[in-house]
Amino acid sequence: RLTDDYLEIRKEWNSWGDIYSISFDNRAIGRSKIIKHKGVYYLIFADYGSLISGASSSSLSYTGLTWYDFVGGSYTYQGVKWAYANSLYDEWSGVNSFENTSTSYEFSTLIAVQGEEGTSYIASFNGWNSSDMSNSTYTWQPLQWDDSKFSNMDVPYIGDYSSIVIDAKKGTVKGN
Repeated sequence: RLTDDYLEIRKEWNSWGDIYSISFDNRAIGRSKIIKHKGVYYLIFADYGSLISGASSSSLSYTGLTWYDFVGGSYTYQGVKWAYANSLYDEWSGVNSFENTSTSYEFSTLIAVQGEEGTSYIASFNGWNSSDMSNSTYTWQPLQWDDSKFSNMDVPYIGDYSSIVIDAKKGTVKGN
């Protein structure tokens, strides 16, 4: 919640930029990214579920794959999820799961690959090794689109490939 120059805390918010105000049935969400694809806005995020034990959701700190607050409540990572809206001023859809992602890797971010033919995205995941954090890894998979399920929008899905090919000049990411 910093100013554009990162030097001060922002005092005002625009009506769409505060991702923390988006709520899905009191779920804790994090690492949120909004992208626009074919006129539809997609919110891709790490889902930490609902509060496990009775406590407020303030002052969260991260340990392993569970969020703990200082009052004693916790959230457990539920995987990467998505929601959509036709406008940044509209209500967001409900929470949708990606079909083939596991909770073994925690969603980290989306990486845009922008080139001459368009923009593709890489979904980056943290592979935590809690017994040896220096051996923790990242997994990158292409964010892809299925246009066969609905006539009015594409459904995002995350590939499951042993390797990917990135063509930065074209702006494409493909799985092998």
